[in-house]
Amino acid sequence: MPRDERDRIERFDELHSFLDQSMISAKNVARVKTITGHEDHQVVELAGLILGIARVVPGKRNRWLKIARHHRPLFNQAVELFGIEFFEDRLAGYGDFESPLWHILEQYRITPPWTARACDCGSGRAFRDCCLERENDLAGQ
Repeated sequence: MPRDERDRIERFDELHSFLDQSMISAKNVARVKTITGHEDHQVVELAGLILGIARVVPGKRNRWLKIARHHRPLFNQAVELFGIEFFEDRLAGYGDFESPLWHILEQYRITPPWTARACDCGSGRAFRDCCLERENDLAGQ
């Protein structure tokens, strides 16, 4: 395996390990800040997300629910980066089938957050209110 690819995988593993810790410490934050200088943009994006998480909810207990309720842009970024399945797997792994986070995730299945971005056609409206239906029709043909 090429050295660059191995380094990329190791940084991803390291960054994901911070999310599994009970507390993202100041030492962890310093390490994540150094990783933000990595040459791979996906590693940098994940490091930026983890820095944001460490700033608002460093503790692991109910981290995702707190972020979903009180820091929605950060949660939107996490859903975009990890996918809904990441959160469902976490909740199922905890055996937490009564969490309000399930309901929040269901809302993301109906209307993904990325559809709120400005439409590429230049109309100034949100993509979901402008060209989403047209794109879906074209994809269905």
